Amino acid sequence: MPNKENSHKNSKKIQQDSIPHKTYIVAARTDGLGERLCALLNAMAVSKLSGLAFRFSWINPNQGKNLNNNQVLMPFANFPTKQQLFQNKFIQKYDIGDAYHTLVGILGPFSLKWLQQENHGIVYIHQDFLKIQDVEVEKYRSTLAECFWEISFTPKIQNLINFTRKCAENFQEQFTAIHIRGGDFVYQPTWETITFNDKATNVYLALEIARIELEAGKSVVLFSDDLKTAQTLKKILTPKGKIYSIDDFFERTQYLGYEQSLFEILFMSFAEKIYSGSSSGFSRIAAMIGNKPKVSVYDCFTDEQKIKIIHNYFFQFQSQFHPAQQALALMQLFIFGQNCSIDTHYLLDYIQTAYQLFPKTSYGILYLFALLQNREYAKANTLLEQFYNERGEFLKMLSAHLHNKFVFGFSFAHYFTNTDISAYPYLSYFAFRIAMIIYPSSLEYKLAIPNIQLILCYLGDINLITQFFDYIQECGNFQEIYPILSLIKQNLETFNNFVNLNGKWI
Repeated sequence: MPNKENSHKNSKKIQQDSIPHKTYIVAARTDGLGERLCALLNAMAVSKLSGLAFRFSWINPNQGKNLNNNQVLMPFANFPTKQQLFQNKFIQKYDIGDAYHTLVGILGPFSLKWLQQENHGIVYIHQDFLKIQDVEVEKYRSTLAECFWEISFTPKIQNLINFTRKCAENFQEQFTAIHIRGGDFVYQPTWETITFNDKATNVYLALEIARIELEAGKSVVLFSDDLKTAQTLKKILTPKGKIYSIDDFFERTQYLGYEQSLFEILFMSFAEKIYSGSSSGFSRIAAMIGNKPKVSVYDCFTDEQKIKIIHNYFFQFQSQFHPAQQALALMQLFIFGQNCSIDTHYLLDYIQTAYQLFPKTSYGILYLFALLQNREYAKANTLLEQFYNERGEFLKMLSAHLHNKFVFGFSFAHYFTNTDISAYPYLSYFAFRIAMIIYPSSLEYKLAIPNIQLILCYLGDINLITQFFDYIQECGNFQEIYPILSLIKQNLETFNNFVNLNGKWI
C-alpha cells in the first residue's frame, strides 16, 4: 500500500473539526489547463469507483502572455477561471476552496480498498494515468471518459463542446493526432527543459511519425501551441498525403485562448491514436476523454534511431524552423548521444550550435559541461566570464534541485578538474561558488553528486585555496566570495579535515 504520509506530502492538513472522519478525493493542481483537467477526471473517476467524496480546487494563476505575435501560445495566457468553465451548482457542490492546492498527488500503485478502509482526510490525486490495483485498466479508462461528460460546464463552454463534436463528426475521416508541445519549454527554456526535455515534442521526430502514418494511408491532424511550426510541418508533409492542421477546422481568432485550447482538446479526443511528448497534459486529457491510446514520439525509436532521424531532418530543413525549435532538437541530440556513450568530442558541436542558435542559460550549462568534459578550459573560462558579468541567473539555475538532488549535479565535478587558477580564474571562481552551493546541503544531496570525491580532494588542497585567495587579493576581482575564502584560509586545517572526513561532508 502507498505510504499515507507521502500521499499527503506538501498538502494542507485537513482540520478534523471542519471535515471529521472522512476521505476526500481532491484535484487541486496549480499548473496548466491540461494537467488540471487530467487531475479533475482522475479524482472524479476514483470517487465514482470508490464511493468516496470528490472535491476540487481551481486557483487562478497570474495571467501570462503569448509570444512571437501570438504565434506561440503560452499555458497561462488567458487562463480560465472556474466560473468561466463550470456552472455555479458544480462549483458550490464540489469546490473545496483555494486553501487546498498542490503539485503532488497519489499516483499508485494503490487500491480502492485501501482508500475505503481508513479515514485519510484529503487525498490529492495525480494528473497522470493512475495505477489502481483492484480495478481493471479498461474499467478505469472508460470511467475517465464517462466523467468528462458528467461535468456541469457553463452554457458557453457546453456550446463550444457541441460545436467541436459536430466539427469532428463532419470531418468523416479516421485520423491520427500529432501534438507538438512547445510553448514555454521551447521558447523559455529553464532547467526543467533539460530535465523534462521529453515533455516538449521534437519537431523532427513528429515529422517522421507523420511521414510514416501518411505513407500508410492514414489522415494526420497536427495540433500545437506553436502555430507557425504546425504550418511548416503541414507544408513539408503535404506531398505525402492527407495532412491537416487543427486551424483548418475553426477560426482561431473568434475564440478566447482557453476556448481555443478546449476546441483542440475535444477535437483531438476523436483521433484513433494520439502522438505527443512523453508527459504532455494537453494530449493526455484528450486521450482520457476519448479513451484513446497516447503514444510518446520518444518511445517509437531507439536513441540511435532518434539521433539519425533528427540529424538528417535538421540539415534537410534547417532554415524552416524557429531557432528555438532547432536548439531544443540539438540539445536532445546531445542527450541521446550521451545515453549512447558517444564520445563528447563528437557531440560538442550539437550543444554548441544549440547555444549559438538560442543562447539561453540552460543550454549554456550543458555547453559548459561538454567543454569541461573535453578539458577545453580556455573556451569554458571565456563563457564563464560572460556568465559572471551577467550575474545571477547562471548560479541560480546551476543550484536548482529536484527530488533530493541537484539537477545539474552531474556537471559539478568537471569544474574541479582544472588547477591552473591564474590561467582560468573564472573556472576557479565558479568551482568555489559551486562548493558554496554544496556546502550547506544535506549529506543525501552531496552523496548524489557523481564523482564527489574529486570535489572533496580539490577543496581539501590547501595550496589551491591559498592560490585563489592570493589571486583575489592581487587582481581585485571576485570580492563577493572574499569573506568566505578568508574564513577558509583562517581555518585551513579544520576545513581540510572537514571535507575529507571519511570521504563525506557532515
